[in-house]
Amino acid sequence: MRPVRDINAGLRASYEVSGLGVGKTTCDWQVKGRLINVVFDVKNRSKSLVEHLKQLIPDLNKGAGQTLPTAPNPADLFKSVENKLQERCYVLQLQGVWIHSDIKEDEEKLTDYFKNTLNKKKVHFAILSDWKNDAYILARNKMIARFIEKTFRLTESKRFVSSDYA
Repeated sequence: MRPVRDINAGLRASYEVSGLGVGKTTCDWQVKGRLINVVFDVKNRSKSLVEHLKQLIPDLNKGAGQTLPTAPNPADLFKSVENKLQERCYVLQLQGVWIHSDIKEDEEKLTDYFKNTLNKKKVHFAILSDWKNDAYILARNKMIARFIEKTFRLTESKRFVSSDYA
């Protein structure tokens, strides 16, 4: 419920919306107003945490003081997102994903994956957040990023990413 907790009263949030994606898929949320149409899926991703623990636990059991796990794979965050969305112009229907991850993601790899791998016509934005009002927002342009911040009443934050991976 966090994604729609703070939207303006003039907007209507609909859950499990069909007919906006590919085939018989549904999108988790549609936030709609007179001039606003935002469609997005919500993902709770724990694979990166599990992979980190697989790397850290053996070293910790050996008494290692400090261990640095490898950077998480950003593809794990976006699994099945593109399959749910049709190609759309962001002016008519802004589309994306709201992600909760249990670890900090690698900022450089995440940004590169968003910019160069994801279909730009399907995924216009990605939000990494939790229950607080700050978020790391990836967007195709600054206008989309500001629109996302205002619509969901978020503040930009780097709390969800790191540049400390090897």
